[in-house]
Amino acid sequence: MAYTYIKHNKPRQDFTCVINALSGKVFICQFDSNGNKRGNEELVLAEEVLNRPHLVGLSEENLCKECVNISSEDLLELALIKSSREKALKAGEIAPLYLRKSQAEDDLEKKQKKS
Repeated sequence: MAYTYIKHNKPRQDFTCVINALSGKVFICQFDSNGNKRGNEELVLAEEVLNRPHLVGLSEENLCKECVNISSEDLLELALIKSSREKALKAGEIAPLYLRKSQAEDDLEKKQKKS
């Protein structure tokens, strides 16, 4: 998202990418105007961040004033850039980054607390 935003908008200031995490929460990550991450991804309540300036979201989610449409060409360009800069990972080295529990895990935890 950050790559596409920078490519098409050439921002002059830091910005925050936002993705809907459902249940009133969003995933955010802050970037400088060159696309460098300024911290780690976070899961936060939507109401805490959606009034901040310089938010960028996905067009289909319609969460922010600034929106991007990520194309397959943008993804391919970014993959080629990253592959030229970084050592390739082996399949066994790839792992998902979970920022929150699944809905089923949350529901089970709530049920166990009530018991």
